[in-house]
Amino acid sequence: MSNREGITNPDGTIDIIEDYNPDGGDELIYLNGKPLTNEYAEQLATEAEIGYEPTTLSRLPGGRPSLSAIGDSPQIRFRVPAETRAKVEQIAAHEHKTVSQIAREALDRYLAAA
Repeated sequence: MSNREGITNPDGTIDIIEDYNPDGGDELIYLNGKPLTNEYAEQLATEAEIGYEPTTLSRLPGGRPSLSAIGDSPQIRFRVPAETRAKVEQIAAHEHKTVSQIAREALDRYLAAA
């Protein structure tokens, strides 16, 4: 069963996706927050064929945002028993946090008490 799917863009405009069939396994692909339609793909291809002025391009920072005020956030990696991992995952899910958030909070409390 095919249908038309309307996607609202951040600027409030709506793109209509023709013959979108989620029940048939179709997936919408997003690029820069916008659905990648055939028309949008053609627009991007045309822009690329024309070429870009290198001085106008900017490099995007990689990775996650820093947790530090400035600079990178260093990583600390360590192993734990499977039971510990399972327990922290359970707690994280219950508190709607990530395992990393739970680990950071625990380490911060330990250091504050030292």
